[in-house]
Amino acid sequence: MWYAMLLTAIATLILVHFVAAMIALGHLKKHRIGRFVPLVIITLGLIPSALATLITSAAIAGVYQTSGNSMKILYGVAWGVGQTIVLIFISFTRILATL
Repeated sequence: MWYAMLLTAIATLILVHFVAAMIALGHLKKHRIGRFVPLVIITLGLIPSALATLITSAAIAGVYQTSGNSMKILYGVAWGVGQTIVLIFISFTRILATL
């Protein structure tokens, strides 16, 4: 139950961070140090996001399990994509607060 949610969330997170890394690589490929920014984006972006999705997937699956409801695979996929959208929104709003 939580496995489909986790796999979908991690797959979409990898896709989002890979696209961001390719955009950064395209813009910074001639910079001496900027070439390594995509590695930082992938490493520092995926690890905390994957841990957050692991925790929230387990919590959502626990609620479904406790309530006695069974989760269909499509619901797990929807929860995983929803987690990614929420994490992207939180990431964008957190950057603006530090400026």
